[in-house]
Amino acid sequence: MKRLHASIVVVLVMLATSCQDTEIAADDRIFLLTGNDSKVWTTIKIESESSEEGINCEADDVLELQLFNPAQKEPRFWVTDGFMRCFEDFSDYRLRSGTWRLNNERTRIIFTYGQEIRFNELYDILELTSERMVLRKRSESLYDLDVTTEIFTYESR
Repeated sequence: MKRLHASIVVVLVMLATSCQDTEIAADDRIFLLTGNDSKVWTTIKIESESSEEGINCEADDVLELQLFNPAQKEPRFWVTDGFMRCFEDFSDYRLRSGTWRLNNERTRIIFTYGQEIRFNELYDILELTSERMVLRKRSESLYDLDVTTEIFTYESR
């Protein structure tokens, strides 16, 4: 009976410490993404499976992740044009904004944007340090069910 009791205590202690490690790792990941409040990530490279050639106008876009905004209840994001603008007639440099969150496993960023129709974009986190982030986006075409993958590499200073 004493062995059973000791085994239960050991298992409970292991479970408690493993939960703490997961919470700490999740907090670390959020801190790497946003710093203390918000963080700016500049796109430095986009790798795509598409056969389109030429300059990708998104290759220098800027992503800002904000952890908390008193006016909003959820973390916010903004994507801003870099020097290569995708739409010359756009007067606003902000292309997209909305909310973001991590999935439960903290392995994917989910960006939500749009007014009347809401869109979700899911990016797998392949690499994350304080100065470098690599994300993978999978897109499915509604017309021909074609799946493409893009790898976005960002830097933050």
